Amino acid sequence: MSPTRSQAAPVVIELAGPAGSGKTTVARALVSHGWQLGVPAPRLAMARGAGGSMARAAFDGRPRSGPRWPGRDERRSVGYLGAWQGALASGRVAAPVVLDHGPTYRLARFATSGSEGTKRPAFDSWWERTARSWAQILQLVVLLDAPDDELVRRIRSRPRDHVVKHMSGDMAAAFLDRYRCALARTADVLTVSGSVQRLDIDTTAGDVDGVVREVLRVSDRVPDRA
Repeated sequence: MSPTRSQAAPVVIELAGPAGSGKTTVARALVSHGWQLGVPAPRLAMARGAGGSMARAAFDGRPRSGPRWPGRDERRSVGYLGAWQGALASGRVAAPVVLDHGPTYRLARFATSGSEGTKRPAFDSWWERTARSWAQILQLVVLLDAPDDELVRRIRSRPRDHVVKHMSGDMAAAFLDRYRCALARTADVLTVSGSVQRLDIDTTAGDVDGVVREVLRVSDRVPDRA
């Protein structure tokens, strides 16, 4: 982002894409250009979101235990989505912000691995409201991707575990395609619901500097938020 850009509100972008697409690498590179990685999520706001009114609104009642009810990760996602909005609205964030595993990721993940609690009308309504509210905050969603075989190669070369490591080639391709579809649907809702721009980048070549230059070029042109 150009240092001469108006600072009426921080630029907020999100890097999204399948595992192995380079999100974390690009996010860290942006930090070296003065970007802030993520926003602090106060524990109290997290707790209120994950176990309070936001979770009840999302899951049609107070979250309980069992296979039909949201698990800890789903409740945490609800909490993060609310707490991040509060932090960004506080006015205490001045630097441009890049989100990794942000709202696009969290909202898409509900579609790929959601519990029975995410298949109810109340959750659908909450999902749409939350997407629309984030569409007024995000300015740019960057979708990073690469061919399946390259993604699988990267995932399997990393030390940390991932479900794809234990899948056959066909199963991994189906998993990645399902996740891509969920991300695309979420990005479409965000771009239609607000002035969010979408940037698709193929990271097959592994040119991190080139990806960062393109992200900076596009982010420097997004409209300021009031």
